[in-house]
Amino acid sequence: MFELPEAISSKQHEFSLAEGPILIIGAAYTGKSELAQRVMNANATATVIGTGDLEDDDFNKRIQLLKDGRPPLWESIEGQENLLTQLNAATSHTNQIIIDSVNQWLANMTLSLAKKYDPEQLEELLLHEGRQLCGIIREYRDSKRIALVSSEVGAGITPPSSLARVYRQVTSRINCYLAEECRTVIMVSAGIPMVLKGRQLS
Repeated sequence: MFELPEAISSKQHEFSLAEGPILIIGAAYTGKSELAQRVMNANATATVIGTGDLEDDDFNKRIQLLKDGRPPLWESIEGQENLLTQLNAATSHTNQIIIDSVNQWLANMTLSLAKKYDPEQLEELLLHEGRQLCGIIREYRDSKRIALVSSEVGAGITPPSSLARVYRQVTSRINCYLAEECRTVIMVSAGIPMVLKGRQLS
């Protein structure tokens, strides 16, 4: 299993005090998912909505490792493209919700809708879905503890394909939208968490 970076494991108590909703962003495999679990109360029920590609063997192994490390009271469901439906359903029976991850949810929709819409239409549709997600977060920000995981995808050269450009632009913009809605934003870089917004954890 992924070994939790010392910078995260040594501050487990402090992270549980972070004010929600909480957005956790950063590059792949830096500890974002593990940190999302630690901002929650391990002794209370929680629902983790995953959006990973279940047809990918490597992804499945990663998902299973994360599930194995979760408290027994926690429920794991797969949102794929149905994240908004699953999120609304989860609010009816749990007070703690993790979405892991927003960027994968957007990737799923980008690939499934690419043949139906031109790039401009696709971009607007995905941004609309992102705004819908923000609306749900806003509705439950005071009554539920919600943590969202999302990757930073805007670094590097501009992708050569229009589809990849749409995905990159939409994910970056929706990360910005979510950062506005969340009271705490934490970036994880090289396993080191940094509070970008909210009360500093020391």
